[in-house]
Amino acid sequence: GNRHIGPRAPERALPPSVALNPLLWTESMERHHSPDRASPVTPSLVCRMPRAPSCLALLAVALTTACASAGDRFEEGIEAEAYGRYYQASMRYVEALEKDAQMTEARERLVEAGDSAIQDGLRNAYQRFDAQDEVGAGEEYHRLDRLLARARSVGVRLPTPQDYADTRRATFDAAISRLMAAGSEAGENRRWAAGRQAFARIRNSFEPTEDQRRESLDAESGLLLDWALAEESDGRFRRAFTLAGEALDISGGAPASVADAAARLQDRAVQAGTLGMAIFPLTIASDLEASGETDPRQLLADILELDHWRAPPRFIAVADPVLVRAATRRLTPLGTPLRPERILDELGAQFGVLIEITSLAWTEENVRQRARTAPTERGATARYTEEEGTLEYRVQADILILARDGRELEAFSVLESEDGPFRRGIYEGDPGTLELSRSEARLFDPVVQAQQRRTIEDALTVTLAQEIAEEVFRRVLSRIR
Repeated sequence: GNRHIGPRAPERALPPSVALNPLLWTESMERHHSPDRASPVTPSLVCRMPRAPSCLALLAVALTTACASAGDRFEEGIEAEAYGRYYQASMRYVEALEKDAQMTEARERLVEAGDSAIQDGLRNAYQRFDAQDEVGAGEEYHRLDRLLARARSVGVRLPTPQDYADTRRATFDAAISRLMAAGSEAGENRRWAAGRQAFARIRNSFEPTEDQRRESLDAESGLLLDWALAEESDGRFRRAFTLAGEALDISGGAPASVADAAARLQDRAVQAGTLGMAIFPLTIASDLEASGETDPRQLLADILELDHWRAPPRFIAVADPVLVRAATRRLTPLGTPLRPERILDELGAQFGVLIEITSLAWTEENVRQRARTAPTERGATARYTEEEGTLEYRVQADILILARDGRELEAFSVLESEDGPFRRGIYEGDPGTLELSRSEARLFDPVVQAQQRRTIEDALTVTLAQEIAEEVFRRVLSRIR
């Protein structure tokens, strides 16, 4: 009998006409399917007597003139082929040729193993189709397409049956029909994600015609609408809104009936799902208030109100700050603790937000000094120092998000820093007695010094406000279904 390298590969079942000639034969595969169901897959089989191990070994020895990496791939191909793994072997021969295009042995083996791999693939496609796994049959054709393309990339054209393109197209059409049915069935059983995946797979995997593509898109938009309606029924309005939007965004547009229903659903979802949020007056820690440091409260509150609270994301309605301040003053007399639940109840808000500045600090870094001289009003010469460096400003705000009954839902901090250059003059006496140029006088001008700080403060406050608003909105939205 024939010798075999390594463990013997399982015998492959062959049609009776093939078994009559075990050494060399070419036969068309008989159709193994029920009489009432036609199969588009009719592959031809080409089977050859396995090569003796000694022949394969001789081919491996011929690699002494090839580069080592190409030789490694070739040997892996020989081993795979000996075990009957023709597809894997073909890919290894391709890789060998990619590394060494002059390797004649790899080119010859690719033709031989590639032919067997094609016949195996067609047989698998036939069997899958006959088992009503049209999608799996289509994937077998994709696998063969990859092999054919890889072989062509190294200059080898593997032969295929004359009806390859026709059976491939027929198999893809059958796979599309199967996926359409699977998607519809999944939607009926509320397996929404699986249904959507089935419709999308039609477009991504099986080269649909324009009509088939449009049909899958219309079916997907309908499924998304049904999914959105189910979410609305369960009180998940944000999710319903999002899904209805995805139905509207389907490529080429959803059918008119779906589009109208989705738009109406979005309106209902926003109306039913929007919740109120009240922002309490911003505070600062008592120790900072007593320290005499710059108080950023007003600037931060103004930026938050003008740039953020007036433009909340969908599903959040921010209460008018004027009404919040008025309710806070009325329900929290001077000297009494804040009762947020009473204020939220009066305003009809489901969430409250408390913001307190708990830390702020100025730091000077990389300070450089330079000795300067200037004449005085009396004609003498005085010495002063010019300093320049980097001024850093750091502010931390602590934020609490409260439920309507006053319970703490979230607690987090936002820390921001900003820096900028500074220049100033230092003189032990009265700088007004020095005769200075305009640029030198600016070193001692308190307005200029204050403006240097204000530039840094303004930049930091804008960033801090944005970070606070984004985090507050994100956390509150996460609690709205």
